[in-house]
Amino acid sequence: MKNQSINGYVADELAVKVKYLSIALSQAKSIISKLEQENHRLQDVLISLASQNNEDYILDSEAFDESVYTVR
Repeated sequence: MKNQSINGYVADELAVKVKYLSIALSQAKSIISKLEQENHRLQDVLISLASQNNEDYILDSEAFDESVYTVR
């Protein structure tokens, strides 16, 4: 009889944990979907900015006459 009550308790606990994990997974999928949409919007903005004529734009470092270093 004790084994049945212990098994029932364990099964109930597992069911609760599965429920909460399912909710968390659903929320994570929703967050990922929103991030993917935002990523596409940011890519579109970046492509739009990169395709514009940027002759009038300067880098921040150029505005302050700072050296720009590159690694080779």
